[in-house]
Amino acid sequence: MNTAYSVALITRGTGAYAFTYAGPAGLGRGQLCAVSFRQRLELGVILGPDKVDSPRELVGLIPVEAENCPGWGALLMDIAELACAAPRDVAGHLLFAPPAQGLKLSLHCAEPAKLTPELRGELASLAGLLTPAKCKALAKVGWDKVVHSARSGHCGLTAQIVGLPGAIRPHSKMRQAYELERGMLKLLGLPEKEQILPGSFLAGLVDDLNFGWPQVKKWRSPEPRASGVRPELDWQPLSLPENWALCQRWPPIAEIAAARAQASWEHLRVPGGLLAEIETAVLASENLLVIAPQAWMLARLWPQLAPLAGRVHRYRPGGGPSAAALVLGMLTRPGQVVLGLEGAWKLAAYGQFDRVLLIDPAHPQYEPEGEPWLDPRLALLVALQNRATRLQLVEFGFSLLDGATRLDQVALLPPYDPRQSSGGPTGRVDLNPLPLKLREAERRRLVYFNRLGQGRGLRCAECGTNVTCPACSSVRVYYSATAESYRCPDCRQTFIGLRCPACGIANLSAGHTGLEAIVSRPGDVLVYGTGAKHRVHAESATVIGTVQLLEPAAEFWPEDIIYVHIAGRGALVDDWPRAFDMVARLRALYANPRIQHLYIVSARLAAKLGAALTADQLHAEFEQEHVLRRLGQLPPYGRACRYRLRGPSAEAVTAATHELVEFLRATGETADCRISRPWRLRQEFLATGTAAGIAPDHDTLLNLRAKLAKQKVQLSLRPVWDPWL
Repeated sequence: MNTAYSVALITRGTGAYAFTYAGPAGLGRGQLCAVSFRQRLELGVILGPDKVDSPRELVGLIPVEAENCPGWGALLMDIAELACAAPRDVAGHLLFAPPAQGLKLSLHCAEPAKLTPELRGELASLAGLLTPAKCKALAKVGWDKVVHSARSGHCGLTAQIVGLPGAIRPHSKMRQAYELERGMLKLLGLPEKEQILPGSFLAGLVDDLNFGWPQVKKWRSPEPRASGVRPELDWQPLSLPENWALCQRWPPIAEIAAARAQASWEHLRVPGGLLAEIETAVLASENLLVIAPQAWMLARLWPQLAPLAGRVHRYRPGGGPSAAALVLGMLTRPGQVVLGLEGAWKLAAYGQFDRVLLIDPAHPQYEPEGEPWLDPRLALLVALQNRATRLQLVEFGFSLLDGATRLDQVALLPPYDPRQSSGGPTGRVDLNPLPLKLREAERRRLVYFNRLGQGRGLRCAECGTNVTCPACSSVRVYYSATAESYRCPDCRQTFIGLRCPACGIANLSAGHTGLEAIVSRPGDVLVYGTGAKHRVHAESATVIGTVQLLEPAAEFWPEDIIYVHIAGRGALVDDWPRAFDMVARLRALYANPRIQHLYIVSARLAAKLGAALTADQLHAEFEQEHVLRRLGQLPPYGRACRYRLRGPSAEAVTAATHELVEFLRATGETADCRISRPWRLRQEFLATGTAAGIAPDHDTLLNLRAKLAKQKVQLSLRPVWDPWL
């Protein structure tokens, strides 16, 4: 008996959310299927049964199984639910190539003799890997007859995922080997007889050391060295709390065997730490996946792993399907170790790992980026459910959130008010947010910004009016000190002598202060980009930057650590514990015993928490914060959802905002909702906000997105589960 199913297409970039097809009874949520859509063959995933009056009149579907990855469709649905998105939106998070190229269909004839004479010749000619042309031809060959033959077992369809072993041949250059010169052997601490290393290891090593390697044609993988050093990490069992909203939604996550260990900075660089863990995995014939938030953490380990070159592999997300196929192909042999950044979580969905080692899970670099939002740590937990893989968390103790670091005292100061400066004939004012107390010339400072300095906008220092571009009304207009003029990055216009449209005075200041405003004396270093670390040296007076400062400069020993907290225009729910966590992290990374003062420059936090907090006061504030989070259903006890509305006009965004607010109120679960007014960003208008404690039905959220899309307004949702507190 046929059943009507709601099917979401994966490989078709259509604006429609789901279609209804007829299929055999018993198909569950997440089942992959092939459907005929507009005279083309497409892959889809079943969302669930659909209620229709006449399912017999619907077009039929064919169930499909993914080769080498059973349950891929169900995992795709879980990832889509985690990101509050449609399956086709998050398919790229799971694949090593775009969905249209990453999912390939194959047709096989199980019992060709039982096919009708009409179909026997046509299906036989289409058997094998279906190209786009063959998919189109198959959809036109009496699709109802093909569906009937598939349900009778005479033919079938299977899905191949590009990047899995056997689906694609790795590039020949990735199988080359290299011979080490004597100088490099000495640098790596290897005996001269160990001259041959396989290319899969050097694919990462050559980038880290920037060294030319002469090629050789043949190589023999060295045996792993027997290490007498046992792991120094003290592993403690960890039970994932069942009251996590994540575990309540996916109960198998709570059954993952987890452990945690407190590590130190030296565990990255000396034998007996993470190196011993990797050696133990190789000697025990275990497959191990190591995930780090930043590349420099792996770079500290990489040179020590040269003797294990035949067993250790580096995965880079930008390597494409060939790199993924090579790494996953290595996992068919025991005792393999894969090192990668946060994007390596998807390897756990395809490869068979005995252990996954997550380095510093509270690191801010694990924050999701891009759309739809997907936290790699949470995606890893979803991928590990129903698997026998052990999860190990290595906490370096840099963070307040993991309970290993304490701050003695932190001073909170409001930023410098630019209205205190007189300005000049050009209308420029003092934009340095540091109070005068923190500008002493003899102090060595480390200044960390929580945001970049671009696209800050301008405001009048006299009346407070926001000043936009006179040509296109963009809020991104800024003052260029080198050109001594105002510029707009959207329309590329240049203005001299820009004045406030309300009061006519040329006393303008940046709406949000940028990094360059702090550079005021010789020896100040502004760190930006990946190649700026070499400019930091022992004689630097002040080092200023953002996330680049999380890679410590060992030569720089600051006396003051300053965290500049700039509040965004989105009116988000205050997350002040992360500001203190960043101060603690910087204090541990730049472990100068001469550090005397820790500062947070923030008008909001200084008014909320006071002028200074001792260790006991900070602990009490943390306890109170968790009580408030539990009452407000905030993470980790509930979910907060950050949203972004983008539209062609301020009126459209405003109308969509009111509709979103009414939707949140109707759920009856929203504890707090804060929104912003729409502002112009390039050629569109944007509004942002946060809804706390919202957990509506996944399909309801998608229907809201589809409804707003008809009004030409795009709704982006970023769920914040945050189970790592």
